[in-house]
Amino acid sequence: MKLLDRYILREILGYALLGLGVFLFILMTPEVLRLSELLAQETVTWNQVGRVFLSVLPEKLTWAVPLSVLTGLLMGMSRLAADSEVIALHAVGVGQGRLLRPLLLFAVLGAGLTTLTTVWGGPWGARTLRALQTELATGQVSYELQPRVFDERFPNRILYVQDTEQGGTRWRGVFLATVSEPMNPTLTVAESALVLPDPAGRTLRLQLLNGSTHTYLGRETERYSVSSFAENILSLPLP
Repeated sequence: MKLLDRYILREILGYALLGLGVFLFILMTPEVLRLSELLAQETVTWNQVGRVFLSVLPEKLTWAVPLSVLTGLLMGMSRLAADSEVIALHAVGVGQGRLLRPLLLFAVLGAGLTTLTTVWGGPWGARTLRALQTELATGQVSYELQPRVFDERFPNRILYVQDTEQGGTRWRGVFLATVSEPMNPTLTVAESALVLPDPAGRTLRLQLLNGSTHTYLGRETERYSVSSFAENILSLPLP
C-alpha cells in the first residue's frame, strides 16, 4: 500500500472510530440501563451481566458500523478538502480515480465487517441472550421461593419448602404435590434438595435427597404405594 493510500485511510479511520464510539454509546444506552437493573438483583453475577452485554453488542454493531464508515468517509474527505489537500493532490497530477481507491477499500472493509456481524454475530448473540434469559429466570425462581409458603407457580404442581440456604440453591424440608391428574395425585417429600443447572434451560432441575414418593390411585384408598429413595432427580417446568 502506497504512502498516499495509508495517509487517506488513517485520516478516515480516525473519524470512523470516533463515530463508532458515539453511535455505540447512543445505541447501548438503553441496554446499559437494563443491565443496571440486573445488577440490583442479588442472584445476578458480574459474569452474567458481561455475557448479556456481549450478546447484545453484535446487533448494535450491525447499525453502528455502516454509520461509522459513512461518518469516516464524509468527515475525512471534508477535512482534506478544507485544508486544500485535495487541490494540492490534483495539482501534482493525482486524479479523482486515484483518490477513490482508498475510499472504496475502506467501504469494502466496512461492508465485510457489517456482513460478518449480521450473518454470524447476530444469530450468536440471539442464541446466547435466549440462554441467558432462561438461566436468569431459573435463578430468579429459586431465589424468590418463599420458605414455609405453598407455591403454586409451577404448572400442575404445589411446592412447599421449609427453609432455603445458599441464596436459594439449597432447600430443606421439601414437599411437592403433582396434581396433573387430580384423581391420581403424587406426593414427593425429601429431606433436602439442590437446584441444578439445566443444559436445555427449560426446567428447574432438583436433586432430591433422602425422601419418598407417595402415589394415590383415585378413590381406591386401599391402593396406595410408597417408594423411598436416597437420591432422585426431578424437573419442574418453569412458571
